[in-house]
Amino acid sequence: MVMQNSDEEENEEAAAAAAAAAYNEARQKAPPPMVPAGPHQRAITKFSDVPTQSAKSVSESEDGSGDDMIEADGQEKPSLVSRISATLRVPTGNAVAAAESSTVSEIGKNGKSLNSIQSDVTEDGIIFDLLKLVENWKENLMASRAYQLSLWAWESTRINIYFYTICHILTLVTIVLILKFAIGAHAPNIVYYNLIHAVAGFLGKVSFAYGLRATQLISKEFTARNLIKRGKGVSLTSIAHPVPLVKLNSDEGKTLRYLFIFALALVEANVWYLGIAMEWVPIESQLGIFPCTPIHFRKKPTFFNDLGNYLQGNSDLSMIYSYGLPLGDGLLGGLAAWPLEIAASSFTIDHPGIGFAVNSVCGDLRVAENGTENGLTQFRILQTEVWSTLFSAAILVQMPAGSHNWEEHANQDIVQECMVRYIMGDADVGFSFVADEWGGVVGSTLQSVVVAGMPAIKRGKSAEIYFGRIQDAFSKDDKHEEITRWVIEATGLVLNDTSYGASQGALFANLFQWATLPDGYYHTDITWKGMAAVMAMIAHHVLLQYDDSETSTCTYTGMSGSGDIHAPDYVVVLTISAVLICLVAELSQLFWWFLLSGGGEKQDRAARLLENPMQLLYDMRAGGSEIMGEMPGEDQSSSAVKRHYEDVVVRFGESRQTRPNPVGMLILGQPGEVMAMNDKREYI
Repeated sequence: MVMQNSDEEENEEAAAAAAAAAYNEARQKAPPPMVPAGPHQRAITKFSDVPTQSAKSVSESEDGSGDDMIEADGQEKPSLVSRISATLRVPTGNAVAAAESSTVSEIGKNGKSLNSIQSDVTEDGIIFDLLKLVENWKENLMASRAYQLSLWAWESTRINIYFYTICHILTLVTIVLILKFAIGAHAPNIVYYNLIHAVAGFLGKVSFAYGLRATQLISKEFTARNLIKRGKGVSLTSIAHPVPLVKLNSDEGKTLRYLFIFALALVEANVWYLGIAMEWVPIESQLGIFPCTPIHFRKKPTFFNDLGNYLQGNSDLSMIYSYGLPLGDGLLGGLAAWPLEIAASSFTIDHPGIGFAVNSVCGDLRVAENGTENGLTQFRILQTEVWSTLFSAAILVQMPAGSHNWEEHANQDIVQECMVRYIMGDADVGFSFVADEWGGVVGSTLQSVVVAGMPAIKRGKSAEIYFGRIQDAFSKDDKHEEITRWVIEATGLVLNDTSYGASQGALFANLFQWATLPDGYYHTDITWKGMAAVMAMIAHHVLLQYDDSETSTCTYTGMSGSGDIHAPDYVVVLTISAVLICLVAELSQLFWWFLLSGGGEKQDRAARLLENPMQLLYDMRAGGSEIMGEMPGEDQSSSAVKRHYEDVVVRFGESRQTRPNPVGMLILGQPGEVMAMNDKREYI
């Protein structure tokens, strides 16, 4: 059966050899090509015509010998490639010739590029020279003094402790500087707020990382010192079982270490909360200096007899800030200039101008003797007194039945007498304006008033000021007596024997609207506010009758993207306190380490095995199996392994066996096999 199979294989091989011979003969006798070869034919020809090893050499290189290619009778056996080729269809003569001509041209083109690439990587090529230059540069760098010094500093635990400690202290100082100079500062753009917010959060993380690394190094250095100094050795668990965060938790300075880690967490928590509590407060900034019309008068203005009705209609869509800032017992108003330029949709002009203050006090209520005609609110001036720029007036106001909140006399008219005082003087006034897209500009609200000898009175803070302080500041100024007389004249037109409609639910304009509440009724406990508002409306109207024949330049301010960075004071105090606690704990820890150890080359060598597991295995080369021992029992859990190695003690130093030799060997072994290192000996 075996002989029969052998004969069949010989017949198949002979047939394959005959097919290969026929294929080669057809290629040699093929006529010139009549049509161009297709792309697939060129591809086949390329691979067949590229100079390669013969099938025989391939077989020899793969098997290691050519014995398998020789039959028993000594004749050469057809290769495997030849037998496979014989089974393929023999291409036509035209295709073979076309493929040959195409292949010659392709090999000619590609040969140059291959030769060029090969020449670049030879010893005379550009790439080889570049690689050689890089290697020489690396050798020179590693042999340089600077590299050796840097490597020594990198491997020195003492240098690393100082480095991370200094970096951490600088980080803490930076956090304090941000709290001092950034919080509460003015920034031109919200980008600065975002940057400070991000930097503060980043510094909190960096502080924790640097501080934790410093305390880890100190603990590791203490452990390395114990490995060297303690003749009885240290527990293997203390160097092989790291504690979370601290890693090697030596007994020396453990309390300070825990206090310092707590302070690190406290700093990080406070900085994190600071980032939450920080806020961006948009404020006005200077938009530029543009033309304006300052408030000045050349002649007396003309007032119409129905001035009260005009003011009543004009106040319908106004706020109290349109006429003045509320004082504790009145109003403070003024005007400085009118804009001639639209700097923004909303802007403020700060300029020297004229300010005024109004005080109002209203007395007890009583029922009116006569009812009002047609249910109107009536006013009558009882008395007026003038002193330069200060005047006072007693004004009686009668509120019709059904318009007030005195429930006992809801169906009767009531009267209330009010005493008002008015004074005027120079002031720096900040007044805001609103512009629309059609170019219209209207006065909006009063923002601030600065009176000589007083701090700036701003909106939202003005209620803390009372009329008496303003009167004292304005009493030194008497150059606006003429304007004061005009205000008195306008007051007579508006409030002397006049009557106005009492609004119910803001159905129509009401001159006395600030004596009402949203329910639409007059509230007798705030009548003084309504009277002060009417006087401020009159004074503001008089100032608006300025002469516009002169122009000047004014400072325009508005919202241009700038703002202030704010944070609660208690958050700043807590963060600074945490930083101080952290700094004290860190310096105490560093000082304690400096007194007990201070570092050195011996500790650095011992610390290297604590940091690098490969170094630890190397230093245990002379007795690691004796140190480890076998665990009794079947419990192989992590806790069991830890308990086993707590009783195993080791020491780092010179092997006792190499003491007689000129060069000693440093090992980590049992205390009886390890001797103390000598500074005068060399070690490997």
